Amino acid sequence: MPSPYKEQVRRCVQGVQCLGDVQLKKSSRNPSSGHNQTKASSIGALAFIIFCGTGSAAIAGPSCTDAPKEQWIQADVMRAKIVAENYKVDVFKVTKGRCYEIYGRDKSGARVEVYFDPVTGEVVKTSVLR
Repeated sequence: MPSPYKEQVRRCVQGVQCLGDVQLKKSSRNPSSGHNQTKASSIGALAFIIFCGTGSAAIAGPSCTDAPKEQWIQADVMRAKIVAENYKVDVFKVTKGRCYEIYGRDKSGARVEVYFDPVTGEVVKTSVLR
């Protein structure tokens, strides 16, 4: 029979009630161990929740278009347009969110990650990288 803690971890991985359940189950496994066990459980549960709950959201970029690829600006034309807008392109790719994405430098030399709508060529999101 699976332990209650393993069941809660499985539920957390599936995105269901992570914080309270994991923290309570882990800290209540050995109630005689005192404050350090509860504190360690809380920290471990919080780290796990951050990894489970926000990890995929932090990694995912914007969603740009549902248009068929026949309507997209061709990749080589888009890359040339981006370079003409004074970006230095190190990496150019298509994302799962159906955007053109670059890693490179803007006209001031700052390292950037920029998402472009592949149909219009407009900037959807820009992030300055450190």
